[in-house]
Amino acid sequence: MKNSLKILIFVLVVIVILILLLLGVKYLKPNEQVDNEIQTNSTVYDANDSVSTINAVVVKSNDSDLIAIRVDNPDSLVTINYPDNVTKDNFKEDQQITVYYDGTILESYPERIPNVSRIEVVKDKGDVDIPMSAYRYAYSSRANVEVSVDELTKSSVSFTIKDNNEYKYEYNNTYKVLKDKREIDQTEVPNAPIVTGNTTSSYDGTGIPLWEEVSKVSNNDSENSGTVENIDDNTIKITADWSGIYSELGEGNYKFSLDTSEAFSVIIFFTVDVNGEVSDIHTSLS
Repeated sequence: MKNSLKILIFVLVVIVILILLLLGVKYLKPNEQVDNEIQTNSTVYDANDSVSTINAVVVKSNDSDLIAIRVDNPDSLVTINYPDNVTKDNFKEDQQITVYYDGTILESYPERIPNVSRIEVVKDKGDVDIPMSAYRYAYSSRANVEVSVDELTKSSVSFTIKDNNEYKYEYNNTYKVLKDKREIDQTEVPNAPIVTGNTTSSYDGTGIPLWEEVSKVSNNDSENSGTVENIDDNTIKITADWSGIYSELGEGNYKFSLDTSEAFSVIIFFTVDVNGEVSDIHTSLS
């Protein structure tokens, strides 16, 4: 009986020792290197840990960054800095990507993601279509737009816009005529700084208006006071008669400002002298 009890105790001790050895192998084993690479069929560039992600569709790959639209808001543009050892050749238009970054988004237009650790190409065709405004931002330039004035009087203007961009800007038939108020206001406020050069800003640092819309003589809409003529694929001619809105302009410096679909306007500066003659005509895209 005593021998049987000893054998049983010995067996139990051996079992306990084996269990302890097994637990030691599992929990006391040195940590192995963790592979952070995501195992998918997609292409991954520069894999590292990150705290935030966004999904986007590539519009254009530049030398230093990507221009893309967000999948959750296709009207929202974003520029994405490349991770180390990644170049524009890794990407092409319309790819859907997942961007891994540190959570920082710079407030600018477009918003910018500066600290990117990984860009994963999810698919070659994104889930959302790229809007034309995004193509214009990425590929079009004001340098490819020429504006020439055909005729300008104190009551109307006729001018031609030649847009050589592949993705052409949209030019609305909505405009304003504004008068330069600086000389008058600077006479009334002698301590105000003299502002030189042409500007489309409405105010200077003193809060004095630089340009003020000419007083209207009616509630007529500008878009109903002119015409737009297509000359060819790259050229349009716009005629605007503001005599029914502002009447004839008196002596002073003026600018005609035509709206576009983008964040700039077609500007025509001109001067009307005491005899109603127009001179000093020049244009700007601002």
